[in-house]
Amino acid sequence: MAQIAQGIAEFINHTYKTTLPEPIDVRLCFAAGLVHDIGHPPFGHNGERALDNAMLEYGGFEGNAQTLRILTRLEKKVKYAKALEGDGDIRAGLNLCHRTLASVLKYDNMIKAVRPEGSKVEKGYYATEKTIVENIKSSVIGDFKLKRGKEFKSLECSIMDLADDIAYSVYDLEDCLKVGFLSPAKILATKDALLEKVAATVSKQIKEDVSKEDVLDVFFDIFAGLFQGEPINDESGAGVDATGSSDGAGMRNHEDRDSLQPAEAARRQKLEAEREGFKRFTAVYKTSRLISDDGYNRTELSSQLVHDIHLVSGVGLQ
Repeated sequence: MAQIAQGIAEFINHTYKTTLPEPIDVRLCFAAGLVHDIGHPPFGHNGERALDNAMLEYGGFEGNAQTLRILTRLEKKVKYAKALEGDGDIRAGLNLCHRTLASVLKYDNMIKAVRPEGSKVEKGYYATEKTIVENIKSSVIGDFKLKRGKEFKSLECSIMDLADDIAYSVYDLEDCLKVGFLSPAKILATKDALLEKVAATVSKQIKEDVSKEDVLDVFFDIFAGLFQGEPINDESGAGVDATGSSDGAGMRNHEDRDSLQPAEAARRQKLEAEREGFKRFTAVYKTSRLISDDGYNRTELSSQLVHDIHLVSGVGLQ
């Protein structure tokens, strides 16, 4: 995920080098990617909800708030000479610069100290870090006034957030392939209604016309690249490549075809066509299964999705 964040920053620096007032610090984006989840508990959001429920009377628990608290307080590296104004705490955590801390401040919202039972996890930062957050914002934006309804979020934080979305989405797809929830065959056989919905969403995001065929083409290209015609043997031992082509197996009695009555010849020809069709179906299924079962293929799929199919190179500035 940190590498994806760095890659996005490098791509933006290259693409917008004539319009950016100064290059984005790619190392800062990489650092944000490394530490952004340091406060999140095991078992993902389920673990977060369980901890939040257990600590509700103390204001609850939230992973992003805990990340900021670990970096600024709990890690025992440095202490302030005197406490920050208003909180009496001399712990400085890792003593990171304000711009680095801003890169992990995803939610400009101070979590309420008291919340009703059954309420959802509230995103933000703890009241104990209020002074630190105020200092971060003062250092990063100075006297700049945010527009009404706009929250503070640094460019590096936005890049980190996008990289996180890309990383977990791709890894979720990997996991679905590994456990069998999805396969290349299932993806390519997706219902038109869902493909059209995906195409509409992508079209809106990138402001270009994208069809359901375009969506499928992305996966066709990837899956075809993962299997370049490697032979797959069917149950009878006849070679069938990844495209479903046979190595010469046909109607067993083809040499007698000319001596058959027209009706029988037509019946035999139909059976042969059905058999070849089934062999192609079997070859596609086996190829699909091999892509899903092989960890190296799943990793290559993820790499192509991230780097070759515009998940990074499709990023732009607004």
